[in-house]
Amino acid sequence: MQSGKRAASEDVQHIAVMDMVWTPSSCCGINRRKAGYIIASITAICNMVSMGNVIFFLPNKNNVDDFCNNFLFNCHDYFKESYFKYFCFRISTNCPDHLYLGASIPLGMGLLLIVSSFFLIHGIRKKMPDLMIPYMVMMGIAIALLILGSAILVIMTIMAINDLYGLALALLLGTVTFIMTFFNLVVRAHYIEVSQTIKNDYKPMKT
Repeated sequence: MQSGKRAASEDVQHIAVMDMVWTPSSCCGINRRKAGYIIASITAICNMVSMGNVIFFLPNKNNVDDFCNNFLFNCHDYFKESYFKYFCFRISTNCPDHLYLGASIPLGMGLLLIVSSFFLIHGIRKKMPDLMIPYMVMMGIAIALLILGSAILVIMTIMAINDLYGLALALLLGTVTFIMTFFNLVVRAHYIEVSQTIKNDYKPMKT
C-alpha cells in the first residue's frame, strides 16, 4: 500500500514539474503527431543543406583566405591600439585551422540531428517514446551550442565584413533559435502524450 502511495506521489510530482514548462497543444493548427513528422523532416532537410554549405565553403581556399584576411584587417581597425589587438593577431595567425575546427562542430551536430530525426519518425510511427528522446537531447544541445556559437560568429562577421551583415546574421540566428526551441517543445509535448497513454494502457488522454 505504501509503495503504491509513493508511486502515486512521484507521478504527481513528475506531472507538476512537467507543467512548469509550456506544452503546446498543436503546431500551427496541426496535431502534435503530424507535427512531429513534419518537424523531423524539416530538421533532417535543413541539416543536410547546412552541412552541404559548410562542405562547399571550406574546400574553397579563396573563400577561407578572404574571410581570414578581412577579419584580421577589420579586427585591427576595430580595436585600434587596445590590448585586444593582440587577440586579433592570435586568432588570425591560425585562422584557417580555427575555421576548420569550428566547422567540425556543426558537421558533427548536423549528422547526429539527422540520425535522431529518423529515430523520431520511427518513434512516432511505432508509438515508442524512448526513440523520441535522442531528438530532444540533441536539439537541446544544438540550441545551447547555437546560442554560444552565434555570439562568436556575429562578432567575427562584424569584424570580417561589416555591422549590417552582423546584425542580419544575429536576427537570422535568433529566429532559428526560437524555431528550434518551439519544435523541441512540440516534440516533448507529444512524447509526454504518448508516454502517458502507454502508462494508461493505451487509453486516450483527457484533454
